[in-house]
Amino acid sequence: MEMTRDSIVQACEETVGYLQQNRKQWMSENTWKIVNERRQVKEKVLTAITRQQKKQTQEQYSNKDKEVKKSCKQDKRNFVEQLAKEAEAACSKGDTKTLYNITKQLSGKPPTSDTPIKDKNNNTLTKLEDQLERWKEHFEQVLNRPPPTDPPELQNGPILNIKTSKITKTEINKAIKSLKNGKAGGIDNIPPEAIKVLDDTSVLSLLQLINKIWEEEEIPDDWSKGLLVKIPKKGGFRNRGIILVSLPKL
Repeated sequence: MEMTRDSIVQACEETVGYLQQNRKQWMSENTWKIVNERRQVKEKVLTAITRQQKKQTQEQYSNKDKEVKKSCKQDKRNFVEQLAKEAEAACSKGDTKTLYNITKQLSGKPPTSDTPIKDKNNNTLTKLEDQLERWKEHFEQVLNRPPPTDPPELQNGPILNIKTSKITKTEINKAIKSLKNGKAGGIDNIPPEAIKVLDDTSVLSLLQLINKIWEEEEIPDDWSKGLLVKIPKKGGFRNRGIILVSLPKL
C-alpha cells in the first residue's frame, strides 16, 4: 500500500508539481515585464547616494509606477470582457456550471471562512484554543449520536445477490472512470486526475492490492483515517463538516 501510494505521489510531483498561485491570471506578460522594470528602478532608488540621484530615480519610479497601474487597469478590463463573453457563450449552451463559476468570480464576494465561532450561549470565541475546543465539541455531538429510542421495524426484503469472487480489472477501470476531476485528495494527497491516468501496469498493481484487501479482510490504516474540514456558515454556530478520505478507498 505504501509503495503504491508513494509511487503515485512521486510521479505527480516530478511530472506535474504543485499548483502555483503567485501570479494573477488576468495580468499579461507585458504588465509583468513593466513590474520587473519598476522593481529594478526601486532598487536604484534605494541605492542612490546623492540628492540629485535620489530625485531622478524617484521620478523614474513614479513614472514607471503609473505605467504599471495603467497596464494593470487595461488588463483587468480585458479580463472582465473576456469572462463576460465566456459567460454569454456558456449561457447560450446551457452550461450552468461554467456560468455559475464565472458569475461568482466576477462578483468578488469575500469568503466566509472568517465567520466568528460562538459557543452554546452565543458568545463569540476569540482565542484559538477555545475555538478548537468548540469545534471538537461540535463534531463529537454531530458524529456520535445515541441509538434511537423507537427504532423502525424493518421488513425482510429480497435476498441480495452479492458477488464474493475476486474483483476484476473491468470493475477497477469502471471505478476509476467514475472519479470526478477537481476533487481534493485525502490523507494520501492523491488527486483523482492521478488515478485516472494510470497505465496498465499501475492498474494491475492497484488490482492486486484491492484483491489482497478483499481476501484478507484487513483495511489499511490510511483508509480508516480522514481529514476533517470545517465549513462555517453565516448566522452563529451553524456549521457542517466534510471528511476527505484516501482516494483508492472509493
